[in-house]
Amino acid sequence: MSKDGRWIGLQGKAVFDYSVDAKAKAFEIMPDPAKIYKSLDFEFFYVEEAEATFYSMNGGSRTIKL
Repeated sequence: MSKDGRWIGLQGKAVFDYSVDAKAKAFEIMPDPAKIYKSLDFEFFYVEEAEATFYSMNGGSRTIKL
């Protein structure tokens, strides 16, 4: 939760992609993880049917589909 009483909830279906091509593309698009993971020996997933709900301590919320 943030200092001003807001937080976010994420929901969706995790889809694992075990292909080496997907992992290599992830390193290409996001080079920072390549500094941590020196090999392609890790799990890669993306989220389908994703929704983010923004909440506030004042009772308000809104949901968006990603």
